[in-house]
Amino acid sequence: MDLTQLVERQPPRPWTGTSKLPWHDPDFSERMLAEHLNPAHSAASRQPIIIDRQVDWIHRQILGARPQRILELGCGPGFYLERLARLGHRCRGIDFSPAAIAHAGYRADRYRLPVDYVRADMRDGDYGSDLDAALLLFGEFNAFAAADMVAILEHAKSSLRPGGLLIVEPHTFEYVRHISHRPANWFTATNSVFSDRPHLCLHECHWHQHDQATTERYWIVDQETGLTETYVNTLQAYHKPQCEAILQEAGFKVSSYPSLTGRSDPDQAGLFVLVGEA
Repeated sequence: MDLTQLVERQPPRPWTGTSKLPWHDPDFSERMLAEHLNPAHSAASRQPIIIDRQVDWIHRQILGARPQRILELGCGPGFYLERLARLGHRCRGIDFSPAAIAHAGYRADRYRLPVDYVRADMRDGDYGSDLDAALLLFGEFNAFAAADMVAILEHAKSSLRPGGLLIVEPHTFEYVRHISHRPANWFTATNSVFSDRPHLCLHECHWHQHDQATTERYWIVDQETGLTETYVNTLQAYHKPQCEAILQEAGFKVSSYPSLTGRSDPDQAGLFVLVGEA
């Protein structure tokens, strides 16, 4: 590792170069899938009992407990769509992670569920057409640069039938801003989402006032070789009225809810829900 590079480092610039974790990398996606499937924490995916409550609310209160054609953008291992399919909905899921899509597809085939999973970048994937509803959950709204998110919302709008619904769950501005206050830290591990080999991880966060975004940077130093890999993740911060305005500009009529259970949920602090009608 070049210590000069570390000492003289500058904060990464949001949305330039490698500003997102390598979700498309097969090895990284396999390690991340293990975190998605771990019910002991909600770092990658929510715990099953929480997803059950949220799917019940989406099914009954938003979709009227009627079979619908549903798209989920950033579907991961398919936790929401599998449950919705078991309730009678026909579903399509798009995600960039090869391991997550393979896992979701395997379960859909095994249980003969009406879900079509597609590995694609949601910025240019095939959404389908004449859909009844589309989902963009668990902070995915903040995981793209503003211009990309506008394009995603417009694409979603074009895939929905008139009157179709877009359900989005952004992080609050305060949550994204708060991440940047986390102090720099380090840890050693025999393995993590970043490597199967023993390594040192150096982690730091930055707030970018001009861009209204937070970046997290990870320096991963291999114990045996000393070689270093750097990873950056960016989150865009929005105030709630900004999110509503973005949906409205994309052609949606917007209503809001405190959470995916329709009420204040202390288990889901730092998130809120907007439902756009096409």
